[in-house]
Amino acid sequence: MLADAGIGFLDASAVVSGTLNTSIESVRKGDIRLSGSLGLKALQWVKTSFGIPEYVRTDQTISVSGSRLTWQEKGETVFEGSMKTGAGQSVALNLSKNRDGLLIKKLDVSDAVSKASLSIDIQETIKRLSFKGKLDTSTTARSYQHSSGAGRYGTGRFHCRVR
Repeated sequence: MLADAGIGFLDASAVVSGTLNTSIESVRKGDIRLSGSLGLKALQWVKTSFGIPEYVRTDQTISVSGSRLTWQEKGETVFEGSMKTGAGQSVALNLSKNRDGLLIKKLDVSDAVSKASLSIDIQETIKRLSFKGKLDTSTTARSYQHSSGAGRYGTGRFHCRVR
């Protein structure tokens, strides 16, 4: 059991609590709570190590608070927490991934010009997407590199289901 351990890596620091169930071969199970910050070097390391696509920006710091990461070997991985970017965006995220697919129960994004809530369910046989709110391209441009013009936005409410 880990209790309020201060951890530093590259330009990241965090306070971590939780448990790990390990064997010589692997980490079988984990339940970690964390709060801290990731700098540019740590974000680039995460991007490279976990194969995060090039269009995801890593040129601003991220603060993480009240977050929880749980996983089980050959089972489900769950992340729930709040983040704030160096550019002032707030993100609340609740996602789970297992061998059947990805479920983002909640992805709330807000800043000075946007306030939107999304949910995404990508399973082998069905895809679902829900959106509610307003999402300006200036908000997405702070997280993703894309070529959309500034000042455009999506607003409203919709649900989509594809089989």
